[in-house]
Amino acid sequence: MESFFTVKSKITKEEYIRFNREVLRKEFHYSRSILIINIILGSMIAGIWLSGESIIYPSTVIILSFLIYYNWKATKGMDLKAAKAFDLNKVNKDLETQICFFNDHYETTDEKGCSNIPYSNLYKIIETDTNLYLMYCKNQGVIIVKSNCSTDLIEFVHSIKSEYKL
Repeated sequence: MESFFTVKSKITKEEYIRFNREVLRKEFHYSRSILIINIILGSMIAGIWLSGESIIYPSTVIILSFLIYYNWKATKGMDLKAAKAFDLNKVNKDLETQICFFNDHYETTDEKGCSNIPYSNLYKIIETDTNLYLMYCKNQGVIIVKSNCSTDLIEFVHSIKSEYKL
C-alpha cells in the first residue's frame, strides 16, 4: 500500500524541549498550577505587609525567596531538566525517523525498528505554530516539524483530528 504522505525528521534538543513544555502546559495544566502557587504565595506576602509588620520581616523574605526560586524552577528548571533528559538518551539522540501516513494509520520507521499506530488509538493531536504532536498517550508522541511538511499533510492531520475527535 502506498502512503499518502512521508515525512523524515530528526528531532533536535530545541524541539524536544518545546515538546516537553507544550505537553506540560496542555496535558498536565502546568501553567494553572504555577498561577495558583503564585497567588497563594503572593497573598501570604500581602497579608504580612498589610498586618503592619516591617517589609524586612524574615517570613516575608523567606516567602519572597521561595516565590522567586519556584518560578525559576517551574520555567527554566523544567527546560534544563528536559535538555538533560535529551542529552542522556543516547538511543534516540541522532535517530532519523521516517513517518508514513496511510488512510487509517501511520507508521514510524527508523534504524531501531518500526511501529504501526492506527489513528483510532491516538490520544490527542496537539498543534502549535511550529509543530504537530501526534500523542499516543498523555506524555508520549511523535513530533512533526511543520516546516518539514507540506500544507496538504497539515490539512490531512486536521481531517484526522476532526474525524477521530482528537
